Amino acid sequence: FCNKVWNASRYILGNLEGRTLIPVKDTDLTELDKWIYTCLNRAVKLSREALESYRYNDATSAVYEYFWNDFCDWYVEATKLSFKNGDEREKDRAVSVLLNVMEETLRLLHPFIPFVTEEIWSKLPLDQITANRSTAGQQKILPTSDYKDMLVDAPYPEFSQERENETITGRFEALKELIRAIRALRVECGLDPALKLHVAIQIENGSAAEVIKEKTDMIELLAGVKKTEFVADKPEKAIGTVGKGFEAFLLVDESVNKEQLMAHFNKEIETEKAAAQKSEAKLGGKFAQHAPAEVVQAEKDKLEETKRRIEKLESYVKSL
Repeated sequence: FCNKVWNASRYILGNLEGRTLIPVKDTDLTELDKWIYTCLNRAVKLSREALESYRYNDATSAVYEYFWNDFCDWYVEATKLSFKNGDEREKDRAVSVLLNVMEETLRLLHPFIPFVTEEIWSKLPLDQITANRSTAGQQKILPTSDYKDMLVDAPYPEFSQERENETITGRFEALKELIRAIRALRVECGLDPALKLHVAIQIENGSAAEVIKEKTDMIELLAGVKKTEFVADKPEKAIGTVGKGFEAFLLVDESVNKEQLMAHFNKEIETEKAAAQKSEAKLGGKFAQHAPAEVVQAEKDKLEETKRRIEKLESYVKSL
């Protein structure tokens, strides 16, 4: 975890080269920025509540989940769009917001990993950050702390109701579900992580998943997709996956070796059928009579999951 914190900080500080830190206001924040402040806010709330009741493990889990998953795996990765496609003004805005989030995040993490965070804190351009906050004035979402001495004496972040945004949270959960589904399809198909995919998406009207239509650039970046199209019906020669309000299809085009994919699925089917036979034999013998009820139930659940996987793999073969 300390390595993760160090490397994420090094990436952010590395983006300062050639950039000008600028004052940012709440009105300058993108939907992505507002989402990470909601995540940070909730981590602050959970951490404070846990620390005040001496539940140190719960506090640690809250800050770990926020930093590793929300901040690093989603927010920092998604901000790469600004550095890749944005103009100079957008790059300056993006790095200025990133540093504001990072500064407050270090204050959140400090009680848990004091030495690493203190070292990173010493490398932040705190004079510029606090000066820009003063210029921007009082904000409801962005932090306004003017503290710039040692981190050990810095004020711990406070929960703010103004940062809560259920609408944006719901929209990003839909995006994350789709990206995870496409990544899972890639793994399921045994495809090279470097291969850029061609996907088609069917959206349920009126669902939270409609945000997907607005964020294709983010989906393509985070899911490794070269082309996204929206369809009303399932395309031919496609392997599908379902989520809340959407169906996503991996199109088997010239970039995907169809014969290799078929061979992969057939091999997986054989493996799963062997596992199912083993479970059925186990449940049909003395195991089911003598093992504890919860152990027997776990084996039954395992068998059901194996059967579902066989059915799904066979549907992939049929689609091809």
